Amino acid sequence: MEGRHIVAIDLGTSKTALTVAEINGDDVQIVYYRKVPSTGIRYSYIFSPKKTADTVRLLVEDAEKELKIKIRRAVVGMPKYSVRQEAKSGRVERNLEECISEDEINDMKRMAMDSYPLDHPESEELFGAVAQSFSNGDEIGLAENDIIGVSGEILEGNFKLFIGKKKNLRDIDITFKGLGIDVVQKYFTAETTAKAVLRNSEMENGVALVDLGAGVTSVSVYYRNIMRHYAAIPFGGNSLTSDIKTESGITEELAENIKKAFGGCMPDKLQNLSEKTLHISSGSAEANVQIPVKYLSELITARMKEIIEAVLYEIQQSGFADNLRSGIVITGGGAKLLNCANYIKELSGYEVRTG
Repeated sequence: MEGRHIVAIDLGTSKTALTVAEINGDDVQIVYYRKVPSTGIRYSYIFSPKKTADTVRLLVEDAEKELKIKIRRAVVGMPKYSVRQEAKSGRVERNLEECISEDEINDMKRMAMDSYPLDHPESEELFGAVAQSFSNGDEIGLAENDIIGVSGEILEGNFKLFIGKKKNLRDIDITFKGLGIDVVQKYFTAETTAKAVLRNSEMENGVALVDLGAGVTSVSVYYRNIMRHYAAIPFGGNSLTSDIKTESGITEELAENIKKAFGGCMPDKLQNLSEKTLHISSGSAEANVQIPVKYLSELITARMKEIIEAVLYEIQQSGFADNLRSGIVITGGGAKLLNCANYIKELSGYEVRTG
């Protein structure tokens, strides 16, 4: 194939995905995508580099065979869980006769990250920095695009720094080193997901993006096109599957399939579906299992209520709960549950869109 390629690998709790984009000049096209069940990953971080490498190796080999290329470099997503945020400000004096440039802004971002004193530098690492506002001494609260081109004797910046576990990033390196693949960049998945799912108007007017993953539910709050808050909760679709498995006495695989096929929130609003009962034959001497769909929905709704309440708590903690004119956008596997968006709307009072 002609052109150059960018390979992106997303290491999720339930699935690992590989995407290849081909670049010819200004033309960028997705030419390959495949996902498979994950191994060796918990709560979006690698706990077994060997098992994860075995899964990624199969994906890479299939992509190389189909595209007739050799994959030696890739960009990889960082874990979503165990990430905390801290506030950091910076100030520099500058030449009044020159306008503030993009390079100065980038230098300040690097300064904010390089000078931040980590509480535990042996175990923590900075995942990234997001500019919140800038000032030139006369004007305050300016966005990054607004401050560029403005003059001033000083440049002040306020940032949100996202800090994660160093071991989680090291295990990514171990995994891909064993495959002979160079990780050229690790990206903070909260930002990339937002760019893919949210509309510009939503990020401008205020929105909370809720990513309902298998092991982790994350919430990113945007206002005036800036990420203002991020948090991740260690509960997701796997929690629903576990509840179904435990209550019904069935296998995890069967519980997952039942959740995907018949799972939904708000049992009183499932219409005719709530009247159905699932009959599961064990194929052995054990008694067959009967699961009313309404009871299944009650289990799911109870767990979803806990997850949604935790999300709403984080939205309140962000300080922007009253600024979400575009409400909530949900994405991820959990967003496919029947009545999920309606249930979140009922509990939160926000308008809810499925991304």
